[in-house]
Amino acid sequence: MNAKQLKRLSARLYVNTPLIGGMLRRRAAGALAEDGSPEAMHALAKAVAHASDTDVRDIALAALHDVHDARVINDICRIWAETRSLDLAGLLNTHQWVASSPSEARVLSALEVERLDMLQACGANLVPALVAAIDDQNPLLAERARQVLHHLQTQEAQEQVCRIVIRQDPPRLRALAIEAGYLPETPTDRALYLFLTEQWARYENLDFDRRLLRAAYDLAERPIRRRVRETLRRAGRLDYLTAIAGQDYRDRVTAMDDEELEFLLNMLANNKEHEKLWRLAFEAPFNWSVRIVHYLAGLDWRPSAELERRLFEEIAPLARPELRIQAPELHDLFPMALLQARARAPGNINAIAFAPRRQVLALGTGVQKVVLWNYETARRERVIDAFEHSIGQVAFLPDDTLLCAERTNRTTTPCSLYSWNGEKVARVGRHVGSITGLAAIGASQALTTGRDQLAKVWDVPALKRRTKYKLHDWARALSVSADGARAAMLHRSIYLIELRTKTPGGPVTGLHTLSSTTRMDSVLRCAAFTPDGETILGGKYNGDLGQYRQVRYANTNHHWVREDYVAWYGKQIQGIEMLADAGRALVGVADGIVHILALEDYRELGQVAAPGERLTSLHISPDAAFMAVGASDAELTLWDLRIQQMPTLFTAPLAEISPTLAATAGVFTDHPELSPRAREALTFVAAVLRHRHRFDIEIDTEHTPTIMMGEFDIEIE
Repeated sequence: MNAKQLKRLSARLYVNTPLIGGMLRRRAAGALAEDGSPEAMHALAKAVAHASDTDVRDIALAALHDVHDARVINDICRIWAETRSLDLAGLLNTHQWVASSPSEARVLSALEVERLDMLQACGANLVPALVAAIDDQNPLLAERARQVLHHLQTQEAQEQVCRIVIRQDPPRLRALAIEAGYLPETPTDRALYLFLTEQWARYENLDFDRRLLRAAYDLAERPIRRRVRETLRRAGRLDYLTAIAGQDYRDRVTAMDDEELEFLLNMLANNKEHEKLWRLAFEAPFNWSVRIVHYLAGLDWRPSAELERRLFEEIAPLARPELRIQAPELHDLFPMALLQARARAPGNINAIAFAPRRQVLALGTGVQKVVLWNYETARRERVIDAFEHSIGQVAFLPDDTLLCAERTNRTTTPCSLYSWNGEKVARVGRHVGSITGLAAIGASQALTTGRDQLAKVWDVPALKRRTKYKLHDWARALSVSADGARAAMLHRSIYLIELRTKTPGGPVTGLHTLSSTTRMDSVLRCAAFTPDGETILGGKYNGDLGQYRQVRYANTNHHWVREDYVAWYGKQIQGIEMLADAGRALVGVADGIVHILALEDYRELGQVAAPGERLTSLHISPDAAFMAVGASDAELTLWDLRIQQMPTLFTAPLAEISPTLAATAGVFTDHPELSPRAREALTFVAAVLRHRHRFDIEIDTEHTPTIMMGEFDIEIE
């Protein structure tokens, strides 16, 4: 019988056509019985359960009595389990049929025909169906299920019962499992089971130091952890609290979620453990620390130690509920950079560089001088004037040796690279025409590019050239990767030098744009390598910001750069810097906006609006703490970038805050650009962390690098 005929006959079992309906139903039942296929028997089994025609049911039952196919028996058992048809129940009992699958039908059919021995020897797979059966609508089957569960013979089935009790805690099963004496096999599961079933004596004998329960809690899923806390709350014993909070109630604070912290605070408060609560204020996240101090202040409680009492008196007035900060508020409370100082110098400031070891800026000017200006004291330290031309580029080697490169309007006039070691100026070498790019490489080398279409690597201490590369055009700027392995020289295309592998004097690898979604009629103005050194972020005169990746084609000697569009800012891009640890890039645009991008996808995280007539340069300090922005009106603005780290203070547990970050927080507590609420929050957290790290040298805010706030004139003469 084909599927179409089977469907037609199955439907005819329930037809209600007047006069001939009974005949049609009986004929359909007879035809299905004669066919005898599993599909036909399935239709007849359903008819036994659902058909109102007794003749149809009799025909179907007669046919089903002769069934031997396991698939059909499974079908009959399943339909009986769903419908509880008395006629089908009679079939099961007459033939002692037990389904082989699914598990629900197997369990119920075995219970119906009283094959309890079969179920008692079952594995873990049938236990969930047995557990469901103890609440069956048929009290006889429910009682038989309880008997089976009380006498399970396999360890895996008993383990499964314990697991269900741990996860779901059905009251009847829990009582049955305790009465039967079932226990998980592994010590951690056993401790968890005994604790959750409140078998206190057995639990104490097994896990007197709470070590096993603590291990089980660490591995448990959230609902089970919630059950442990609820059981602990009912028990009301503070010594059990170490199972979730650690031996001194602080060990696990950094791993706790809000529910766990709420429970811990309530348990300590209910047991009047005020000293322990106070200790927790130095470990928990900021909002919880504020809540603890507010609670203790409301009780008129004070620490016993004099030093801690003074701290409490300092922070208690701040610990109001409205001081707590939620994550969405952090962006508004803490900007991406804080303006600290504005400085002016006569003439043009052509170049800026941060010293690596001191809070000093080197400023290259258009009056053939370099000024060393201490931004922490806002004082000029030195003026270096042993130059023949304007200074267009400055840079520092790691040992604080200053490099100065000259510039000129004449393409045939030699311009020199100089070094200054703190005592004397020395000429390192020359280019014909202006030196257009300067970067330090490693401990003692420098790379320069010039209008003479050359790139040169210099040994600075030896005052000699090591390597020379001939370019196809003169580079407008250059960038070196963080590891010093690669250098990119910028024009309409990018020229890449593998600094560690190229033979001295060998040809430079030219990387020309293969495909681009940006305008190709503009020159690259600035660029920076990403921290991994594999990608270059480049900015153009026309405002295009692109991402460049090297592409090497098999079986050819051609090396190309693929350029992907990132953004367009409408004005010339003047500088790009990387904040490697923060995973961010800073892009300075001539309109005065510094855009802060996430390196993972280049989405904009925020902006900084720099004052001044026109932004001309962008630089960050070697430790990424400070930013200097140059403007065309000879104005220099200095910014503190560490404010970007402040949200961590309000999201991470205080136990995870480093002494260095704690010291930095103290720098901003009185900053006028921050709101009163932000300053109060920083004052609170800085005071708590200062006490927590009071024995760490790094917490000394007096020695934390800063920028002197204010407006200053930098003297050159």
